[in-house]
Amino acid sequence: MEKLKSLTEFKEKFNEGIESGKEFVSVHIENKDMNGSEIIINSNKNFEYKLKYYLNSYNEDLTLKAYNKIKIIGIEFNCNF
Repeated sequence: MEKLKSLTEFKEKFNEGIESGKEFVSVHIENKDMNGSEIIINSNKNFEYKLKYYLNSYNEDLTLKAYNKIKIIGIEFNCNF
């Protein structure tokens, strides 16, 4: 998993995955109310929709606008399932 520092960096990495034709993306989420991280996986059919969602829903510091205890901590492409 590639750890991220900003929403701008997240957008750049996500776009790299779109442009290079990756099949899956996993977004790693930290929730201060939970013991472990959450991993959200989407296929490339949903990349553009999900990127818009993340850009609209998260702050530049990667915290969720609606609940700042939730934060994007990393991104990974082409996970095998």
